[in-house]
Amino acid sequence: MSKIELLLFAGYALGIVLFTTNETNFRSLMSKNKKHDFIIIVTKTITTFLVAYLLFFFVTHSVSISLPLALLSSYLPQLHRKTRKRKEEEIRRKSWPLVIDQLASATHSGVPLHKALNQMQERGPVPLAPIFFAFSDSFRKEGSLEKGLMSFVECAHARSSKGYDEIAVKIKSTILIARESGGLEVGPILRNLSAFLRQRERTVNEIHIKQEWIKNGAALASTAPWLLLILLSFNSSTKESFGTHGGQVVLLIGLALTLSAYHWISRISDSVSNTRTR
Repeated sequence: MSKIELLLFAGYALGIVLFTTNETNFRSLMSKNKKHDFIIIVTKTITTFLVAYLLFFFVTHSVSISLPLALLSSYLPQLHRKTRKRKEEEIRRKSWPLVIDQLASATHSGVPLHKALNQMQERGPVPLAPIFFAFSDSFRKEGSLEKGLMSFVECAHARSSKGYDEIAVKIKSTILIARESGGLEVGPILRNLSAFLRQRERTVNEIHIKQEWIKNGAALASTAPWLLLILLSFNSSTKESFGTHGGQVVLLIGLALTLSAYHWISRISDSVSNTRTR
Protein backbone atom coordinates (compact mmCIF):
# COMPACT_ATOMS: atom_id res chain seq x y z
CA MET A 1 0.00 0.00 0.00
CA SER A 2 1.07 3.59 -0.65
CA LYS A 3 1.09 6.30 2.02
CA ILE A 4 -2.18 7.70 0.72
CA GLU A 5 -3.87 4.30 0.95
CA LEU A 6 -2.58 3.83 4.50
CA LEU A 7 -3.99 7.21 5.47
CA LEU A 8 -7.31 6.29 3.89
CA PHE A 9 -7.31 3.01 5.81
CA ALA A 10 -6.63 4.79 9.11
CA GLY A 11 -9.33 7.34 8.38
CA TYR A 12 -11.87 4.68 7.49
CA ALA A 13 -11.07 2.65 10.64
CA LEU A 14 -11.40 5.71 12.88
CA GLY A 15 -14.54 6.83 11.09
CA ILE A 16 -16.38 3.56 11.61
CA VAL A 17 -15.54 3.59 15.33
CA LEU A 18 -16.82 7.15 15.74
CA PHE A 19 -19.85 6.49 13.55
CA THR A 20 -21.00 3.40 15.43
CA THR A 21 -20.44 4.91 18.88
CA ASN A 22 -22.52 7.95 19.81
CA GLU A 23 -21.56 10.28 22.68
CA THR A 24 -23.60 8.51 25.37
CA ASN A 25 -22.44 5.03 24.42
CA PHE A 26 -18.83 6.25 24.15
CA ARG A 27 -18.86 7.57 27.71
CA SER A 28 -20.43 4.35 28.92
CA LEU A 29 -17.90 2.21 27.07
CA MET A 30 -14.98 4.23 28.42
CA SER A 31 -16.04 3.71 32.05
CA LYS A 32 -13.84 1.45 34.14
CA ASN A 33 -16.21 -1.50 33.85
CA LYS A 34 -16.67 -1.18 30.09
CA LYS A 35 -13.17 -0.51 28.76
CA HIS A 36 -12.69 -4.20 28.00
CA ASP A 37 -15.92 -4.25 25.96
CA PHE A 38 -14.82 -1.13 24.09
CA ILE A 39 -11.48 -2.74 23.18
CA ILE A 40 -13.30 -5.86 21.94
CA ILE A 41 -15.65 -3.79 19.77
CA VAL A 42 -12.79 -1.81 18.23
CA THR A 43 -10.77 -5.00 17.65
CA LYS A 44 -13.69 -6.77 15.96
CA THR A 45 -14.44 -3.70 13.84
CA ILE A 46 -10.87 -3.32 12.59
CA THR A 47 -10.46 -7.07 12.06
CA THR A 48 -13.67 -7.23 10.04
CA PHE A 49 -12.49 -4.23 8.03
CA LEU A 50 -9.16 -5.91 7.20
CA VAL A 51 -10.72 -9.26 6.29
CA ALA A 52 -13.41 -7.59 4.18
CA TYR A 53 -10.85 -5.38 2.45
CA LEU A 54 -8.68 -8.37 1.50
CA LEU A 55 -11.72 -10.30 0.29
CA PHE A 56 -13.11 -7.46 -1.83
CA PHE A 57 -9.68 -6.61 -3.19
CA PHE A 58 -9.23 -10.25 -4.20
CA VAL A 59 -12.56 -10.10 -6.06
CA THR A 60 -12.40 -6.61 -7.57
CA HIS A 61 -8.61 -5.92 -7.76
CA SER A 62 -9.44 -2.28 -7.03
CA VAL A 63 -8.41 -0.33 -3.92
CA SER A 64 -10.95 2.42 -4.61
CA ILE A 65 -13.84 -0.05 -4.68
CA SER A 66 -12.58 -2.32 -1.88
CA LEU A 67 -12.13 0.41 0.76
CA PRO A 68 -15.75 1.68 0.93
CA LEU A 69 -17.10 -1.88 0.71
CA ALA A 70 -14.82 -2.90 3.59
CA LEU A 71 -15.98 0.07 5.63
CA LEU A 72 -19.62 -0.91 5.20
CA SER A 73 -18.77 -4.51 6.15
CA SER A 74 -16.93 -3.38 9.29
CA TYR A 75 -20.29 -2.30 10.74
CA LEU A 76 -21.39 -5.95 10.96
CA PRO A 77 -19.91 -6.63 14.46
CA GLN A 78 -21.67 -3.57 15.85
CA LEU A 79 -24.90 -4.60 14.14
CA HIS A 80 -24.60 -8.11 15.59
CA ARG A 81 -23.97 -6.66 19.06
CA LYS A 82 -27.02 -4.40 18.85
CA THR A 83 -29.19 -7.29 17.64
CA ARG A 84 -28.02 -9.51 20.49
CA LYS A 85 -28.68 -6.81 23.10
CA ARG A 86 -32.10 -6.10 21.62
CA LYS A 87 -33.03 -9.79 21.88
CA GLU A 88 -31.81 -9.95 25.47
CA GLU A 89 -33.84 -6.83 26.28
CA GLU A 90 -36.91 -8.39 24.66
CA ILE A 91 -36.52 -11.60 26.70
CA ARG A 92 -36.26 -9.62 29.94
CA ARG A 93 -39.24 -7.46 29.01
CA LYS A 94 -41.41 -10.50 28.29
CA SER A 95 -40.38 -12.09 31.61
CA TRP A 96 -41.75 -9.31 33.81
CA PRO A 97 -45.48 -10.28 33.61
CA LEU A 98 -44.59 -13.80 34.72
CA VAL A 99 -42.73 -12.37 37.71
CA ILE A 100 -45.73 -10.22 38.68
CA ASP A 101 -48.06 -13.23 38.45
CA GLN A 102 -45.80 -15.24 40.72
CA LEU A 103 -45.59 -12.38 43.22
CA ALA A 104 -49.38 -12.02 43.22
CA SER A 105 -49.81 -15.77 43.81
CA ALA A 106 -47.23 -15.76 46.61
CA THR A 107 -48.80 -12.82 48.44
CA HIS A 108 -52.26 -14.36 47.98
CA SER A 109 -50.93 -17.44 49.80
CA GLY A 110 -49.81 -15.28 52.71
CA VAL A 111 -46.11 -14.94 51.84
CA PRO A 112 -44.67 -11.51 52.80
CA LEU A 113 -43.56 -9.31 49.93
CA HIS A 114 -39.86 -9.37 50.79
CA LYS A 115 -39.86 -13.18 50.97
CA ALA A 116 -41.72 -13.42 47.68
CA LEU A 117 -39.12 -11.15 46.06
CA ASN A 118 -36.29 -13.21 47.57
CA GLN A 119 -37.76 -16.39 46.09
CA MET A 120 -37.78 -14.88 42.60
CA GLN A 121 -34.01 -15.31 42.26
CA GLU A 122 -34.58 -19.08 42.28
CA ARG A 123 -38.17 -19.52 41.09
CA GLY A 124 -38.42 -16.61 38.71
CA PRO A 125 -37.27 -16.31 35.08
CA VAL A 126 -33.54 -16.86 34.63
CA PRO A 127 -32.86 -13.55 32.74
CA LEU A 128 -34.13 -11.60 35.76
CA ALA A 129 -32.40 -13.66 38.47
CA PRO A 130 -29.43 -11.22 38.92
CA ILE A 131 -31.85 -8.35 39.54
CA PHE A 132 -33.62 -10.21 42.35
CA PHE A 133 -30.27 -11.34 43.71
CA ALA A 134 -29.34 -7.66 44.06
CA PHE A 135 -32.56 -7.09 46.00
CA SER A 136 -31.93 -10.07 48.29
CA ASP A 137 -28.35 -9.00 48.96
CA SER A 138 -29.40 -5.45 49.82
CA PHE A 139 -32.34 -6.58 51.97
CA ARG A 140 -30.14 -9.00 53.89
CA LYS A 141 -27.63 -6.24 54.66
CA GLU A 142 -30.00 -3.30 55.25
CA GLY A 143 -33.22 -5.01 56.34
CA SER A 144 -35.24 -2.40 54.43
CA LEU A 145 -37.71 -3.14 51.64
CA GLU A 146 -37.29 0.34 50.14
CA LYS A 147 -33.49 0.09 50.00
CA GLY A 148 -33.77 -3.41 48.59
CA LEU A 149 -36.08 -2.16 45.86
CA MET A 150 -33.65 0.69 45.17
CA SER A 151 -30.87 -1.86 44.57
CA PHE A 152 -33.37 -3.85 42.49
CA VAL A 153 -33.99 -0.83 40.22
CA GLU A 154 -30.31 0.11 40.01
CA CYS A 155 -29.38 -3.41 38.91
CA ALA A 156 -32.19 -3.39 36.31
CA HIS A 157 -30.92 -0.06 34.96
CA ALA A 158 -27.35 -1.40 34.79
CA ARG A 159 -28.42 -4.49 32.83
CA SER A 160 -30.61 -2.59 30.40
CA SER A 161 -29.07 -1.71 27.04
CA LYS A 162 -30.67 1.74 27.29
CA GLY A 163 -29.39 2.35 30.81
CA TYR A 164 -32.95 2.71 32.13
CA ASP A 165 -35.54 0.01 32.87
CA GLU A 166 -38.97 1.61 32.99
CA ILE A 167 -40.73 -1.62 33.98
CA ALA A 168 -38.50 -2.11 37.05
CA VAL A 169 -39.40 1.43 38.19
CA LYS A 170 -43.11 0.69 37.76
CA ILE A 171 -42.77 -2.55 39.72
CA LYS A 172 -40.97 -0.77 42.55
CA SER A 173 -43.65 1.94 42.74
CA THR A 174 -46.44 -0.62 42.57
CA ILE A 175 -44.98 -2.78 45.35
CA LEU A 176 -44.53 0.24 47.64
CA ILE A 177 -48.10 1.39 46.96
CA ALA A 178 -49.39 -2.15 47.54
CA ARG A 179 -47.54 -2.35 50.84
CA GLU A 180 -49.01 0.95 52.02
CA SER A 181 -52.52 -0.08 50.90
CA GLY A 182 -52.57 -3.20 53.06
CA GLY A 183 -52.47 -6.94 52.52
CA LEU A 184 -55.89 -7.26 50.86
CA GLU A 185 -54.95 -4.85 48.06
CA VAL A 186 -51.57 -6.37 47.15
CA GLY A 187 -52.94 -9.15 44.93
CA PRO A 188 -55.36 -7.01 42.85
CA ILE A 189 -52.78 -4.26 42.37
CA LEU A 190 -50.14 -6.72 41.17
CA ARG A 191 -52.60 -8.45 38.83
CA ASN A 192 -53.59 -5.08 37.34
CA LEU A 193 -49.92 -4.34 36.76
CA SER A 194 -49.44 -7.73 35.09
CA ALA A 195 -52.40 -7.07 32.76
CA PHE A 196 -50.99 -3.63 31.93
CA LEU A 197 -47.55 -5.06 31.12
CA ARG A 198 -49.03 -7.74 28.84
CA GLN A 199 -51.06 -5.13 26.97
CA ARG A 200 -47.95 -2.98 26.70
CA GLU A 201 -45.96 -5.92 25.36
CA ARG A 202 -48.51 -6.52 22.59
CA THR A 203 -48.25 -2.84 21.61
CA VAL A 204 -44.46 -2.95 21.64
CA ASN A 205 -44.43 -6.07 19.45
CA GLU A 206 -46.66 -4.39 16.86
CA ILE A 207 -44.43 -1.31 16.81
CA HIS A 208 -41.25 -3.38 16.53
CA ILE A 209 -42.65 -5.36 13.60
CA LYS A 210 -43.33 -2.16 11.67
CA GLN A 211 -39.98 -0.80 12.80
CA GLU A 212 -38.18 -3.83 11.37
CA TRP A 213 -39.96 -3.34 8.06
CA ILE A 214 -38.57 0.20 7.87
CA LYS A 215 -35.06 -0.88 8.84
CA ASN A 216 -35.00 -3.84 6.45
CA GLY A 217 -36.21 -1.62 3.61
CA ALA A 218 -33.51 0.93 4.42
CA ALA A 219 -30.84 -1.78 4.57
CA LEU A 220 -31.94 -3.21 1.22
CA ALA A 221 -31.99 0.21 -0.41
CA SER A 222 -28.53 0.97 1.04
CA THR A 223 -26.82 -2.26 0.00
CA ALA A 224 -28.35 -2.69 -3.47
CA PRO A 225 -26.10 -0.09 -5.22
CA TRP A 226 -22.98 -1.59 -3.65
CA LEU A 227 -23.93 -5.10 -4.71
CA LEU A 228 -24.39 -3.76 -8.22
CA LEU A 229 -20.96 -2.13 -7.96
CA ILE A 230 -19.38 -5.50 -7.12
CA LEU A 231 -20.95 -7.04 -10.20
CA LEU A 232 -19.84 -4.13 -12.40
CA SER A 233 -16.29 -4.33 -11.02
CA PHE A 234 -15.68 -7.49 -13.08
CA ASN A 235 -15.56 -5.14 -16.06
CA SER A 236 -12.08 -3.62 -16.39
CA SER A 237 -13.46 -0.29 -17.62
CA THR A 238 -15.47 0.06 -14.39
CA LYS A 239 -12.36 -0.41 -12.27
CA GLU A 240 -10.49 2.13 -14.37
CA SER A 241 -13.32 4.65 -14.06
CA PHE A 242 -13.54 4.39 -10.27
CA GLY A 243 -9.76 4.41 -10.01
CA THR A 244 -9.65 8.03 -11.17
CA HIS A 245 -10.02 11.01 -8.82
CA GLY A 246 -13.53 11.66 -10.12
CA GLY A 247 -14.55 8.06 -9.52
CA GLN A 248 -13.14 8.10 -6.00
CA VAL A 249 -15.12 11.26 -5.23
CA VAL A 250 -18.29 9.55 -6.46
CA LEU A 251 -17.56 6.55 -4.20
CA LEU A 252 -16.91 8.79 -1.19
CA ILE A 253 -20.15 10.70 -1.77
CA GLY A 254 -22.07 7.45 -2.16
CA LEU A 255 -20.48 6.06 1.00
CA ALA A 256 -21.31 9.19 3.00
CA LEU A 257 -24.92 9.19 1.78
CA THR A 258 -25.32 5.46 2.55
CA LEU A 259 -23.97 5.78 6.11
CA SER A 260 -25.88 8.95 6.94
CA ALA A 261 -29.16 7.65 5.47
CA TYR A 262 -29.01 4.34 7.33
CA HIS A 263 -27.86 6.07 10.53
CA TRP A 264 -30.74 8.55 10.52
CA ILE A 265 -33.42 6.04 9.55
CA SER A 266 -32.27 3.88 12.49
CA ARG A 267 -32.34 6.83 14.89
CA ILE A 268 -35.78 7.95 13.72
CA SER A 269 -37.13 4.41 14.00
CA ASP A 270 -35.72 3.98 17.51
CA SER A 271 -36.97 7.38 18.68
CA VAL A 272 -40.50 6.63 17.42
CA SER A 273 -40.42 3.26 19.16
CA ASN A 274 -39.22 4.73 22.47
CA THR A 275 -41.80 7.53 22.36
CA ARG A 276 -44.78 5.26 21.67
CA THR A 277 -43.94 2.65 24.28
CA ARG A 278 -43.67 5.07 27.20
